[in-house]
Amino acid sequence: MIFGPKKNAKRFLNQSLFLQTFGPMNLKGSFGTFYQKGSLEKVSSKMITATELHKYLPKTDCKKCSESSCMAFAIKLLDHTKNVSECPELKRNDSEKISRLLLPPIREVTIGTEESSIKIGGEYVMYRHQFKFFNKTAIMLRIDDSLNDDEIDRRINFVKNFRIERMGNMMNLNGIVVRHSSNDKSRFGSAVERIVNEFHGPIVLYSFDPESMDIGLQKSKKRRLLIFGANEKNFNEMTKLAIDSDCPVVVHSTDMDKFKKLLKIISKKIEDIVLSPCIDVRWNNFSDILDKFTMIRKSAVQNGEFGYPLMASLDLESNFDESLMAISLIERFASLLIINSTETWSLLPILMFRDNIYSDPRSKPVVEPKVYSIGNPDENSPVMVTTNFASTFYNVVGDLEKAKISCYLLAIDTKGFAVLVSLAAGIFTASLVKKSLDDSKIGDKVRHRRLILPGFASSVATQLKELSGWEILVGPNDSSQLGEFIRENF
Repeated sequence: MIFGPKKNAKRFLNQSLFLQTFGPMNLKGSFGTFYQKGSLEKVSSKMITATELHKYLPKTDCKKCSESSCMAFAIKLLDHTKNVSECPELKRNDSEKISRLLLPPIREVTIGTEESSIKIGGEYVMYRHQFKFFNKTAIMLRIDDSLNDDEIDRRINFVKNFRIERMGNMMNLNGIVVRHSSNDKSRFGSAVERIVNEFHGPIVLYSFDPESMDIGLQKSKKRRLLIFGANEKNFNEMTKLAIDSDCPVVVHSTDMDKFKKLLKIISKKIEDIVLSPCIDVRWNNFSDILDKFTMIRKSAVQNGEFGYPLMASLDLESNFDESLMAISLIERFASLLIINSTETWSLLPILMFRDNIYSDPRSKPVVEPKVYSIGNPDENSPVMVTTNFASTFYNVVGDLEKAKISCYLLAIDTKGFAVLVSLAAGIFTASLVKKSLDDSKIGDKVRHRRLILPGFASSVATQLKELSGWEILVGPNDSSQLGEFIRENF
C-alpha cells in the first residue's frame, strides 16, 4: 500500500520505471557526447584482474602474507580484504604500481576523524553485478541554524539515538549537516559550536558565504568536516579554507560545462572533493538530476572525468516524497544524501534500500551454524531448529524475543537457504539435524531431550527421532506463533 499524495506517487513510479527500463534521456550540455558513446547497459569499466596484479608480486609463494600463494594474495587485494603493505617481499616500485592499479575511478573521501568517520565514494563500477559497491551512501540529517536551540538539541539527539537492527546489522544516520539559513554569521557560528560540542560524528558545514564558513571552521577545529560548498563565485576563498583546515570540499554547479572547468581548477589544489550538480532536489528538477547523476558516474567509470562522490540535498515538505526521492538517488549513485525527516516510517525504507543495494551480491546472507542463546536459557529451556539463512534466522530470533521466550536456537548449515527451499533441495535432512545436534553438544546444556522443528520440516520428524533418540515436536509454520506454542508445550 502506498501512503501519501497519489499524484506524486504516480509521477515517481512512472519516472522510476522509465529510468530503469530505458536509462536516462533528455541529456543536455556536455553529457550529450557521453550518452552517444553507447547505451548505459553496455557500460563496463576496465576492471583490473588478479592476473595483472600477480605480475608485480614476488611470485615466491612464501606465505608470509598468510595466504597460500601470491595469486591468492592478488585475489584478496582485488577484493580489498588484504593490503599491499602485508606483502613483506614486495619491492617499493611494484607496491606503488599495484596501489595505482587498485585506485577506484570514483575517489574515496573520508569525512571526520579516526575516532568517528565515514568513507564515501571509492567505487569501481556502474552496476553492482559487475563487481560490488564498497561504501554505503551516507545519510545525514539537516539542521538549519535558524531553528531554536531546543529544536537543534532535539535533532542532535535524534541522530545520536536513532538505531534500527535488521538481520544483525545496525542501521543508523551517519551525520549532521549544519545549514546556514539564518543569514546571521554569529548565529551560524553558535549553531556549529553547539552541534560540534554535542555530536562527535561526521559533520557537513553548508554555506556559500566564505566568512560564515570560516567562523564555522574556527568553532570545529581538527574535526575534518565537509565544506559545502565551492561555486563559480567563491571557489578561491573556499579552496583556501579547505586547504588551511585540511577538510574535503563540495564543488557545486548546475551548469555542466562550468562545472567541468571549475572542477579542473579546484582539483589541482585539493584531492578530496565531493560533487554537487544540484542544490535542492524537488519534483520539478528531479528527472534532470537523475540524468546528471547517472552520466557523471558513467563518465567517471569510462574515462575518469568527474571521478568523485556525488551528493544531493533533499528539501521537500512531504516526508513521503523525500523517501521516494532518496531511494531513487541511492539507486542512481548518490554517495551522500542530506535529508530533513525525523519520521521513522520515512527513514526506514531509505535505510533498508541502501543496505540492500550495498550488500555483496556474491555472498549469501548467512549466519554461523551453531547454537545461539536467546534470552537467558537454562537446562530446562526449549531447544529449536532453524536454518542459517539470515532472513529466516533473524525473523525467528525477533519473534522469540518479542514473545519473551528464553531458549536455545540451533542454526543448521543449509548453505544459506530457507526452510522450504533447503527441504526441496534435499539439504534440510534428518541426518544433518542429527549431526548438528552432536557437533553443537546441545545435549550437555539441557536435561530434557525434546527438540522443536519448523512446521514445514515435519517430513523429517520421524526419521530424526529414530536417528537422534530425541522427542521431536513439530512447531508452527509461522515463527510469530512460537511463543504460544512453547507456553503450551513447555
